[in-house]
Amino acid sequence: MPLTLNMPAASGEAAPGDVAAPGSSQPAVSVRVRGGDHPGYSRVVFDWPDVVAYRIDGRGDEIIVRFDAAGDANLGPVRAVAPRLVRDIRQSSAGGPLEVVITVPAGADWRDFYVESRVVVDILADAGGAAGESPVEPPAASPVEPPAASSGTLSSASTPEPGPSTAPAAN
Repeated sequence: MPLTLNMPAASGEAAPGDVAAPGSSQPAVSVRVRGGDHPGYSRVVFDWPDVVAYRIDGRGDEIIVRFDAAGDANLGPVRAVAPRLVRDIRQSSAGGPLEVVITVPAGADWRDFYVESRVVVDILADAGGAAGESPVEPPAASPVEPPAASSGTLSSASTPEPGPSTAPAAN
C-alpha cells in the first residue's frame, strides 16, 4: 500500500489534503482543548503546536479567547472532564482565526498565561464561593522592604530630612 505524506510545498502553499480556513491561505490546525479542576479554580488548556498570540476578554458570564491563527478546537477532551467552573465551551469561529467562548459562573474571574506553546486559562472561584467552592485564602504576603536609595537618588518611600548637605564640596 502506498504511503502518502502531507508536507507543505516549498512555495509555502498548503499540501494536498490540508484544509485551509476560508479566506486564509494557512491550513487550520487542530487544537486539542483539555481541562481539569484544582482547589479554587478550573483550568482550560489550548494545546497549540507552536506559540500563537491571543487576546482574552470577558463579557457577562463569558470569557472569549481569540487567537491570531486559524484553528479547529477539539473540545472533546475538555467536555469529557467537564471542569466544574466551565458551564459551556464552544468554538464561535468558522474558519479563520480560532475563537472560543467559555461560559463561566457569574462573578468568576480568570487568569491566563503561556506554558511553552500552550495557552492556559484558569477560571477562578469568586470570593463568594462560586459553584459551591469555599473561598481560597491567598498566601500570606511577606513584608516588602522599600529599595535602598542608590547613589544620587532617593527611594520613593523616603523623604529627605532638612539639614546639612552630605555632598562632597566642589573644588
